[in-house]
Amino acid sequence: MSEPAPGATRWIPLESNPDVLNSWCSKAGLITSEFEYSDIYGLDEDLLALVPQPVKAVILLLPLTDAIERKTQEEIAKIRREGQHHVDSSIIWIKQTIGNACGTMALLHAIINTNVPVIPDSPIAKFIIECRSALTSSRNDHALLRDSL
Repeated sequence: MSEPAPGATRWIPLESNPDVLNSWCSKAGLITSEFEYSDIYGLDEDLLALVPQPVKAVILLLPLTDAIERKTQEEIAKIRREGQHHVDSSIIWIKQTIGNACGTMALLHAIINTNVPVIPDSPIAKFIIECRSALTSSRNDHALLRDSL
Protein backbone atom coordinates (compact mmCIF):
# COMPACT_ATOMS: atom_id res chain seq x y z
CA MET A 1 0.00 0.00 0.00
CA SER A 2 1.36 3.42 -0.83
CA GLU A 3 1.80 6.03 1.86
CA PRO A 4 -1.53 7.28 3.22
CA ALA A 5 -2.56 10.87 2.74
CA PRO A 6 -1.56 13.38 5.42
CA GLY A 7 -3.96 13.11 8.35
CA ALA A 8 -5.06 9.60 7.37
CA THR A 9 -5.58 6.98 10.05
CA ARG A 10 -2.42 5.01 10.88
CA TRP A 11 -1.99 2.08 13.24
CA ILE A 12 0.98 0.81 15.17
CA PRO A 13 2.04 -2.21 13.09
CA LEU A 14 1.65 -5.73 14.47
CA GLU A 15 4.97 -7.40 15.15
CA SER A 16 5.55 -10.34 12.80
CA ASN A 17 5.86 -12.81 15.65
CA PRO A 18 3.66 -15.89 16.13
CA ASP A 19 3.14 -15.11 19.84
CA VAL A 20 1.85 -11.63 19.00
CA LEU A 21 -0.34 -12.90 16.16
CA ASN A 22 -1.77 -15.72 18.30
CA SER A 23 -2.48 -13.34 21.19
CA TRP A 24 -4.30 -10.91 18.88
CA CYS A 25 -6.29 -13.72 17.25
CA SER A 26 -7.19 -15.29 20.58
CA LYS A 27 -8.57 -11.97 21.84
CA ALA A 28 -10.51 -11.54 18.59
CA GLY A 29 -12.10 -14.99 18.90
CA LEU A 30 -10.01 -17.51 16.96
CA ILE A 31 -9.89 -20.86 18.76
CA THR A 32 -6.08 -20.99 19.00
CA SER A 33 -6.11 -24.41 20.69
CA GLU A 34 -7.07 -25.79 17.26
CA PHE A 35 -5.20 -23.44 14.90
CA GLU A 36 -2.38 -21.02 15.51
CA TYR A 37 0.34 -19.09 13.75
CA SER A 38 3.91 -20.37 13.61
CA ASP A 39 7.11 -19.36 11.86
CA ILE A 40 8.28 -20.87 8.59
CA TYR A 41 12.08 -20.79 8.55
CA GLY A 42 12.57 -21.70 4.91
CA LEU A 43 11.03 -23.36 1.90
CA ASP A 44 13.19 -26.47 1.63
CA GLU A 45 11.65 -29.83 2.55
CA ASP A 46 13.41 -30.24 5.91
CA LEU A 47 12.31 -26.81 7.16
CA LEU A 48 8.77 -27.14 5.82
CA ALA A 49 8.50 -30.47 7.67
CA LEU A 50 8.77 -28.47 10.91
CA VAL A 51 5.59 -26.50 10.17
CA PRO A 52 2.54 -27.77 12.11
CA GLN A 53 -0.10 -29.32 9.86
CA PRO A 54 -2.58 -28.66 8.40
CA VAL A 55 -1.64 -25.26 7.02
CA LYS A 56 -4.66 -23.04 6.34
CA ALA A 57 -2.89 -19.84 5.28
CA VAL A 58 0.55 -18.30 4.88
CA ILE A 59 1.29 -14.69 5.71
CA LEU A 60 4.32 -13.34 3.90
CA LEU A 61 6.31 -10.50 5.41
CA LEU A 62 7.23 -8.44 2.38
CA PRO A 63 8.86 -5.00 2.41
CA LEU A 64 7.18 -2.41 0.24
CA THR A 65 9.73 -1.30 -2.32
CA ASP A 66 9.49 1.03 -5.29
CA ALA A 67 9.61 -2.01 -7.59
CA ILE A 68 6.68 -3.68 -5.81
CA GLU A 69 4.70 -0.43 -5.82
CA ARG A 70 5.34 -0.05 -9.58
CA LYS A 71 4.21 -3.64 -10.21
CA THR A 72 1.08 -3.03 -8.14
CA GLN A 73 0.23 0.07 -10.16
CA GLU A 74 0.82 -1.88 -13.40
CA GLU A 75 -1.58 -4.60 -12.23
CA ILE A 76 -4.22 -2.03 -11.28
CA ALA A 77 -3.90 -0.36 -14.68
CA LYS A 78 -4.18 -3.74 -16.45
CA ILE A 79 -7.35 -4.62 -14.50
CA ARG A 80 -8.87 -1.24 -15.35
CA ARG A 81 -7.96 -1.72 -19.00
CA GLU A 82 -8.83 -5.41 -19.45
CA GLY A 83 -11.15 -6.11 -16.54
CA GLN A 84 -10.72 -8.36 -13.52
CA HIS A 85 -10.31 -12.06 -14.22
CA HIS A 86 -12.83 -14.36 -12.52
CA VAL A 87 -12.45 -14.44 -8.75
CA ASP A 88 -14.23 -17.03 -6.63
CA SER A 89 -17.19 -15.17 -5.10
CA SER A 90 -16.70 -16.93 -1.77
CA ILE A 91 -13.37 -15.13 -1.29
CA ILE A 92 -13.66 -12.08 0.94
CA TRP A 93 -11.28 -9.22 0.17
CA ILE A 94 -11.14 -6.00 2.16
CA LYS A 95 -9.43 -2.91 0.82
CA GLN A 96 -6.79 -1.61 3.21
CA THR A 97 -7.03 2.14 3.70
CA ILE A 98 -5.45 2.42 7.16
CA GLY A 99 -1.68 2.96 7.17
CA ASN A 100 0.39 0.30 8.97
CA ALA A 101 -2.59 -2.08 9.14
CA CYS A 102 -1.15 -4.64 6.71
CA GLY A 103 -0.42 -7.23 9.42
CA THR A 104 -3.93 -6.93 10.81
CA MET A 105 -5.41 -7.12 7.32
CA ALA A 106 -3.34 -10.24 6.57
CA LEU A 107 -4.62 -11.90 9.76
CA LEU A 108 -8.21 -10.98 8.93
CA HIS A 109 -7.96 -12.25 5.36
CA ALA A 110 -6.39 -15.51 6.58
CA ILE A 111 -9.13 -16.10 9.16
CA ILE A 112 -12.08 -14.97 7.03
CA ASN A 113 -11.12 -17.04 3.98
CA THR A 114 -10.45 -20.33 5.74
CA ASN A 115 -12.62 -22.60 7.79
CA VAL A 116 -10.72 -22.11 11.04
CA PRO A 117 -12.97 -22.27 14.08
CA VAL A 118 -13.95 -19.06 15.82
CA ILE A 119 -15.91 -18.51 19.01
CA PRO A 120 -19.55 -17.72 18.19
CA ASP A 121 -20.49 -14.07 18.91
CA SER A 122 -16.80 -13.15 19.29
CA PRO A 123 -15.52 -9.96 17.65
CA ILE A 124 -14.06 -11.94 14.73
CA ALA A 125 -17.27 -13.98 14.26
CA LYS A 126 -19.29 -10.75 14.09
CA PHE A 127 -16.72 -9.23 11.75
CA ILE A 128 -16.96 -12.23 9.38
CA ILE A 129 -20.76 -11.92 9.29
CA GLU A 130 -20.48 -8.20 8.56
CA CYS A 131 -17.94 -8.85 5.78
CA ARG A 132 -20.09 -11.49 4.14
CA SER A 133 -23.11 -9.17 4.12
CA ALA A 134 -21.25 -6.07 2.85
CA LEU A 135 -21.09 -5.32 -0.85
CA THR A 136 -17.60 -5.94 -2.22
CA SER A 137 -17.29 -2.31 -3.29
CA SER A 138 -18.06 -1.07 0.23
CA ARG A 139 -15.65 -3.40 2.01
CA ASN A 140 -12.80 -1.40 3.43
CA ASP A 141 -11.01 -1.44 6.72
CA HIS A 142 -12.50 1.85 7.99
CA ALA A 143 -16.09 0.85 7.36
CA LEU A 144 -15.79 -2.63 8.79
CA LEU A 145 -13.26 -2.22 11.60
CA ARG A 146 -14.80 0.80 13.31
CA ASP A 147 -17.61 -1.23 14.89
CA SER A 148 -16.30 -4.78 14.97
CA LEU A 149 -12.70 -5.08 16.07
